[in-house]
Amino acid sequence: ILASSIDFQVCCQIAVGYRRGSGWYSNYPTIDVKTPQANVSGVSVGINSLVFGMRQQLLVGLGFAGFATGPYIGLTEAMTALKQSSTTWVDCRQATLDMSLDAGVGYTIPALVTGVINVFLTLANAAPISNHGSILSLPSTSMLKYKGSLPKGCAG
Repeated sequence: ILASSIDFQVCCQIAVGYRRGSGWYSNYPTIDVKTPQANVSGVSVGINSLVFGMRQQLLVGLGFAGFATGPYIGLTEAMTALKQSSTTWVDCRQATLDMSLDAGVGYTIPALVTGVINVFLTLANAAPISNHGSILSLPSTSMLKYKGSLPKGCAG
């Protein structure tokens, strides 16, 4: 069994916008990692790892009958936990947490409409379309890159 935990505190606002004359900007919250080491536990004969990733996106726009378009903001998180074999001299453990923010103008199309369009695109040997996507996107901004190991510095 491999178990891991990381405690962090997020403060303040997430904002993305456009200022005339200075262009796009983004403000993201301050993230403070409360667990300063790799809190990974378990007994293993080989190297064990756990990887978890998630993307959340909020689109606020105008829509009708399943079609929508408007600005969106996206938050992507990736977490890993790694534990070296318990049979080694040094029980090395590592935990990582990466968080990034992106934004833009996106769209959604009903799945039924997308399916019908994709039938004709397939017949024409064209690439299928997605039922959601981005018309305009800002570059992704890294909010946090945390890497901790126990004992300190044992993981590369």
